[in-house]
Amino acid sequence: MSDESTVQGFTIMPDKSPRECFDLCEKLGLIERMSHGDDEYIRFTQKGHNVMAALISIPEYADLDNPLKVS
Repeated sequence: MSDESTVQGFTIMPDKSPRECFDLCEKLGLIERMSHGDDEYIRFTQKGHNVMAALISIPEYADLDNPLKVS
């Protein structure tokens, strides 16, 4: 399984493990870790929802004919 994601020609390739990415997101206040009984899960904070909405909208503003503009 690859950690690489591609949406509308926009590729995201992390340089950290998923655990390190979650730790960073938690440190930035984008997610919070919760537990209920023996189950642990992660949920987005409001800041996390706002950042995800902004990141998801990036490809729709990208000019795929101009790779310099995309990056």
